[in-house]
Amino acid sequence: MHPFPAGRAPEMVGLWHRSGSEVRMEPASGVVVLKNDQPFAGGALVTDAHRATPDVISVEGVRVTVIDRGGRLGLRVKDSLAPTRMNFTGLRCFDYFSDWVLSAHLEPPAPGVTLTLATVIGSRESLPLAGTLIFEIAVKTHRLQAALDTETDDLFVHFRDTTNGHQTYGAGRFLHAPKPDAAGRTTLDFNRSYNPHCAVTPFATCSRTPAENRLPVPVLAGERQYLEAWHSHCSRSY
Repeated sequence: MHPFPAGRAPEMVGLWHRSGSEVRMEPASGVVVLKNDQPFAGGALVTDAHRATPDVISVEGVRVTVIDRGGRLGLRVKDSLAPTRMNFTGLRCFDYFSDWVLSAHLEPPAPGVTLTLATVIGSRESLPLAGTLIFEIAVKTHRLQAALDTETDDLFVHFRDTTNGHQTYGAGRFLHAPKPDAAGRTTLDFNRSYNPHCAVTPFATCSRTPAENRLPVPVLAGERQYLEAWHSHCSRSY
């Protein structure tokens, strides 16, 4: 059984059954359940394993998906009327600064090499390694390993810098960059750096920053550390 938010759904919504990596859900008697916005009488559910699009179970506006984290299955519950969402006052960012839009060169990796990321729950995720991004900050050369994000069709970087833990989120931030051109050139816009989900909720499974991706400089750009008391807003569309 899974407890739903009090007052937002029946106390007993249904039963989830697991057999290996397979999951089934049986709605409780008299409870109206939707799967992908269609009436659902019970049956197998698609999880998000192998980056699949999971089925979405809905009950009275509360939405549930089954997540797979290295063979560990869980239920991710989203309530559009949750107090944390209704009282959300926005994010705070550093002021946009064009000096943080940097030219970079992607040094390709050896064939078949992957970037393995450890997660906060002890599992590991392997992503195709796109290569090493080489760029300059204040005339000093720096390097960051970049993965190929097949969902967004661009480069993905998880990095840390010396602002973490006091000005920005302690576990680092994420950044996407365009795929390089034929000469290996791309752009790193650190103004677009953003926090992982675990910066705002304890129920997210975030990766740990690769040791190679720790910059010894302060990156005063992008999203700052999240606090509910902040009232100013920022946009990720610059």
